[in-house]
Amino acid sequence: MSRDGLINDDSRSVDLAEITTVLERYERLFNEAPIPYQSLDASGRLLEVNQAWCDALGYRQAEVLGKWFGDFMTPEHRAGFSERFPNFLQQGSMGDVEIELVRKDGSTRLAIFDGVAIKNPQSEFLYTHCVFRDVTDQLAAQRRLVKSEARFHSVFSNVATGMAVLGAELQLEEANPALGELLGYSLAELAGISFWKLVHANQQSAWRAVFEHFTKDNFQSYREERLLTTKSGREKCVVANISAFGMIRTESPIMFCKSRTLPNANRPKSRLRKAKNCGGR
Repeated sequence: MSRDGLINDDSRSVDLAEITTVLERYERLFNEAPIPYQSLDASGRLLEVNQAWCDALGYRQAEVLGKWFGDFMTPEHRAGFSERFPNFLQQGSMGDVEIELVRKDGSTRLAIFDGVAIKNPQSEFLYTHCVFRDVTDQLAAQRRLVKSEARFHSVFSNVATGMAVLGAELQLEEANPALGELLGYSLAELAGISFWKLVHANQQSAWRAVFEHFTKDNFQSYREERLLTTKSGREKCVVANISAFGMIRTESPIMFCKSRTLPNANRPKSRLRKAKNCGGR
């Protein structure tokens, strides 16, 4: 602008160029953003969608703009959308709303939506800003995990071999009935008990060396005949199998521990033989 207040043509051209650059940058951000975005009008029709939205549902922009968003949902979620959308416009925001979407090819995807309703200074509704994330694969993985855990617990609870899950401090986080019967403890008594209370006193140093190998040398499994101590203080010769299946902390692995009494034919006939078989005294 010149000193006399008149607009200079050169400055106007610079300002317009800067505005054009900014608008192009925002348009690229809108279209190239990796998160699916949509804008709806007051009736729930699509005003804008970005490329990520189109990629997620398999449509071109021209095929969806102006369409009612409910047309892209499964029937049960469409009914819920019709009920919730007016509340969303009134409240001004929504979060973590599950909607099952129907792709152009007919397949379905479960999405989690977050959005805000934009209003003018007079509190009149203008449009919405909404984004969503596809959680279909995540949900399927969670269901597989739940199924796998249920199968594990079924085996864990019913197998005749004594088993326990050891925590970061080598306490029993979970034990099965067979281990309780083997050592004379109830499951309530075994819950949280230190592994060292079950290990024969003369073999604790050897066991500590084993767990150090799990931590430092990335051991995956260990098998050895060892002595455990029952609740009544008796020695119990067992074959102990320990396998690492995860980490709580870098310095302490979670273990899966299972024990079984030696078959009668292999049980030592003397105290000296027993000590030798079970790792020495």
